[in-house]
Amino acid sequence: MSNKLRAVYEALESRKVKQALKLLGPLLEKKPDSGQLKILKALAQLRSGKVEEALKLARELKTHREIEEDEGLLGNLALVFREAGLPSEATECYAGAWARHPEREGLARSLFAAYGRERNYLKQQQTAQKLYKQFGKESYYLWGIVCTSLQVLHGGPAKLLSLAERQMAKRAEEGKLATYEELRLYLEVLKSQGKHAEACEA
Repeated sequence: MSNKLRAVYEALESRKVKQALKLLGPLLEKKPDSGQLKILKALAQLRSGKVEEALKLARELKTHREIEEDEGLLGNLALVFREAGLPSEATECYAGAWARHPEREGLARSLFAAYGRERNYLKQQQTAQKLYKQFGKESYYLWGIVCTSLQVLHGGPAKLLSLAERQMAKRAEEGKLATYEELRLYLEVLKSQGKHAEACEA
């Protein structure tokens, strides 16, 4: 990172947005297509109160190739939308990028986390299932079960707990409850249904 670019980040971190915008001017003249610089400009504009300008620029960057190829930049773009009070648009950044690059596991994990920030546990569950199907990691299967339980805790149908119980019971039968966290999850699913005897036997 160049000293000039580092100075922009430092100005933003210390909330010196006018200074950040001033520093960005000559940098953007040299590199007008830089996704990184444009994100920083959008963030500086937002923090200086130029909300519409910031969002217009940020929305233009959603399909910027440089940004999609760098998850750090994509995260910064999502930050612009979150700071603007638009978490759903932040989530769209990851959803769109993963749709175009389905082989990139990191994008899917970021999308999963973004749905969590929105408390959209159904979408989280669906994303976890896709992660498990595509990448085969047991942790993703468990993420899906956790999200099923969270749906019930936040007003979803209680019958979803029966589904979570069946999924955990199957793992227990297959000898896949290998960690304390997995066993604890199984017990919580049972207890939340009032099945205390079954929980003691698990």
